[in-house]
Amino acid sequence: MFQTAGLGAASTGFVGAGVGLMSTAGAAPQNKDVEVVSPPSDSVSQLAFAPSTNASTGTFLIGSSWDNHVRCWQIQPTGQTILQAQQAHEAPVLGCCWHSDGTKVFTASCDRQGKVW
Repeated sequence: MFQTAGLGAASTGFVGAGVGLMSTAGAAPQNKDVEVVSPPSDSVSQLAFAPSTNASTGTFLIGSSWDNHVRCWQIQPTGQTILQAQQAHEAPVLGCCWHSDGTKVFTASCDRQGKVW
């Protein structure tokens, strides 16, 4: 999912996937910024879009943060966001990622725990 490419080369990595901020061909940025409802109350440690998108339901975005939580938002085709789920750890969450089929989320925290939900 996080592939790298040389300068000016096309990439299929994180940026440009789903509701990306930049086209994968290196063209000018697209104005598709999305503001999520119920944002974290502390610094964000990682964001990840779901590996698949449905035209009628939109896409899903997970975010981990230093407020000990991982959140999952549904981003509708209109750009509106809906908080779908929130899970807590006992310490700041340093990372999160999707399973390749988009059915599970993995998290890692300073509480020395990794969780699957």
